[in-house]
Amino acid sequence: VHARGRIIQDFGEPSRPPKIGPHCSVLTSEDVYQATIKSHLDYGASFRLADTVHVDDGVMVVTLTPPPATGMIQGFEAHCVHPASFDAALHPLSLLVSERERGARIHLPSGCGRFQWFRSNATIETAVGKINRSGDGFLDVSLWLQDQNGSVVAEASNFVLAETSITKPAEKVWQYREK
Repeated sequence: VHARGRIIQDFGEPSRPPKIGPHCSVLTSEDVYQATIKSHLDYGASFRLADTVHVDDGVMVVTLTPPPATGMIQGFEAHCVHPASFDAALHPLSLLVSERERGARIHLPSGCGRFQWFRSNATIETAVGKINRSGDGFLDVSLWLQDQNGSVVAEASNFVLAETSITKPAEKVWQYREK
């Protein structure tokens, strides 16, 4: 699956992420990654960075574990946001669609209207996602990536996730593999 979009460095101010309600559901890392496995998408241990997820009325707050200090971190300074952290922020988005509706389908990135970063090389500790709208086979979401102080360091708007069904081979589960 390929995604396309435009990345700009923005010297303005980020928009404010939505707040989660007091009656939210809490999901664990195990919940998130068991759901992705049911959709035939098994992330390797270095990519399982979504720790806890609070969900309420189309809004989610994901607490992220920092990426491992070996292997993938090499070359991090070349990225405005660590790729594994950004990827992990997206993992729970499909869970905003009910399991009955989801079945074995999963939503994967297919486009981004705008991605703004406000501070490079920050460690992303929290991601806030909000479904703006959903349609026939897609989710249009906004995503805010925050550092340990809760400051927004990057923001994606009109981020489109397309519904995808991954076919499970006879005895294997598709897996993102680490090199």
